[in-house]
Amino acid sequence: MFFVAVMAMSLGTAAFAATVNIQEVKTVQVMDDFVTIKLEEVPQAVADAIAKAYPNQTLKGAAVRQDEESGTWIYKLTLESEDGTESAVLFTDKGEEIK
Repeated sequence: MFFVAVMAMSLGTAAFAATVNIQEVKTVQVMDDFVTIKLEEVPQAVADAIAKAYPNQTLKGAAVRQDEESGTWIYKLTLESEDGTESAVLFTDKGEEIK
């Protein structure tokens, strides 16, 4: 009787097994509602504005999000100064700094 019960439980469990095929897995890093992007994805208007406003700093990281109300893309950029200090600045997709 015990053997039959174990078999029934095993068969019942197997009936719920399923095969899942994963085609693609994409990892997205989110920072304060911002999604990390490659530096090459920063628009030229933003890159030019950074070079003008922060000439002695290097762009080290970038993230983006869309403002829900205006639809404007906001870029959060990590800059590194010559002494190694990092700071974050915000720019719109038109190259306007948000302070």
